[in-house]
Amino acid sequence: FFYFFFLSSFFFFCQRKNANGVDLNRNLPTKDWTNDVEEPRYYPGPEPTSEPENKALVEFLKNEKPSYIFSLHSWKPLLNTNGRCEPESEIISKRTGYELKDSIGYPTPGCLGTYTGLERDIPTLTYEIEKGLDAESILRVHVPAILEALKSTQDRRS
Repeated sequence: FFYFFFLSSFFFFCQRKNANGVDLNRNLPTKDWTNDVEEPRYYPGPEPTSEPENKALVEFLKNEKPSYIFSLHSWKPLLNTNGRCEPESEIISKRTGYELKDSIGYPTPGCLGTYTGLERDIPTLTYEIEKGLDAESILRVHVPAILEALKSTQDRRS
């Protein structure tokens, strides 16, 4: 089974925070969670999982136990791996030319990759699609790469 979640605050309003001003990708109950942030745009909320969106996500993950997570973002061309993300990450890297890294390059306490990939042993690929890339390029390059990777993900359930 495949489930698709998206952060409506970003998808509909092009902002990284929800209506409460919380960055949902810093609000998960990770061991490294802190509300001490250098930049206000990464405000993680008053406590881990304070936001209803993440309460629902944590409950979903607990009940459904996914075998792999693709977390789609838009920043710079990069595939950030948390956990055992091969062969899916390698397939996407080969098709897109995106570099594989086990760190995004800066601290991300409370993020999905740490929560699921490192602390719950659910391979989590944070797929950073180049910011500003046109829809035609995404459809031509990234959708086929994701579809090919999903085929190998099915083997995890077998």
